[in-house]
Amino acid sequence: MLHIPTQDGFVPAETQKAMHDGLDDHPKVVLHDYPGLDHGFATQFGKRRNEEAAQLADSRTMAFFAENL
Repeated sequence: MLHIPTQDGFVPAETQKAMHDGLDDHPKVVLHDYPGLDHGFATQFGKRRNEEAAQLADSRTMAFFAENL
């Protein structure tokens, strides 16, 4: 599972596109985009945290774990 903030200052848009191009159809990989957010949007503390998106990412991760582990 990958959580991809689309405005990630460390991962350019071209790389994000390549990730989607290579993995969107992979049966064992799930990618989630978070439009307009930067790297660290789900960090525990800090200015970059986006509470709504962080909770969504956490819930997606917990559901993924429950289904696959």
